[in-house]
Amino acid sequence: MRLHASYNCTLLGDMPEENSVIVIAELSVKDAKLFKKHALDIARLSKAEAGCSRYDVFQASQDKNTFVFIEEYESQAAFDAHRKMPYMDEFRKIRSELVDKYLGVDELKRTKRR
Repeated sequence: MRLHASYNCTLLGDMPEENSVIVIAELSVKDAKLFKKHALDIARLSKAEAGCSRYDVFQASQDKNTFVFIEEYESQAAFDAHRKMPYMDEFRKIRSELVDKYLGVDELKRTKRR
């Protein structure tokens, strides 16, 4: 079961611009401790990017090998720039070695501000 399929939430505070890009990815890994270290490093670097509004990493409580990423970028251009960052190439290599299975990846676009 995909964890993010059951999200029911209300956004609080300032909302990012319309047409921002939101990525929700859920995956199962082979080595949770090692993956978590790299995932938190990438989150720190990504949050420092000019167009990154949010980059959160969650670890499931009941299955420590399951992680969920929730990312938000101000625009498609900001998301594209993020994907081209040099540290993302290194993370992709590490991720390919440590990921057991992708449980779901969704890319959403915010279409309206409340």
